[in-house]
Amino acid sequence: MAEGRETTVAVAERPVELAYRPSVGDLVSALRARARSTGAGRFRRRALVWTVAVAAVGALLSAAGSGRRDTPWPLYAGLVVFAVFMTAVPWLQARQLHRLAERQGDIRGTVDDTGIRLTTAHSSATLDVLLATHHGDVNSTATVH
Repeated sequence: MAEGRETTVAVAERPVELAYRPSVGDLVSALRARARSTGAGRFRRRALVWTVAVAAVGALLSAAGSGRRDTPWPLYAGLVVFAVFMTAVPWLQARQLHRLAERQGDIRGTVDDTGIRLTTAHSSATLDVLLATHHGDVNSTATVH
């Protein structure tokens, strides 16, 4: 019985080490997961859905009406461009973040009882475990070195 407890304590004290190089796709997934978990992100998503829905209904009603000369087609085109831009925002942000992350090289993380230590070629940071109150899951795989 004592032998089992010693093994548990030894495993708990041994840190877990990971090495990772982020890609644009990984950053897009992370930004989208973050948007789903925040109020501002959910609001932006609902606003985008309502904008597309109102524009679609307006365009259908305008096309079906008899006064096609009065149809505000430039407005509908602007709404389509807006919707495409808002959909592409996480990808555009991820490209910018990836440029910064590329300069840092591999990210090495060590997780133990005291917290999380992240180290790159040019910087390091230590986070207390209590700061990570929740996490967002993304549909991707990670490679452990």
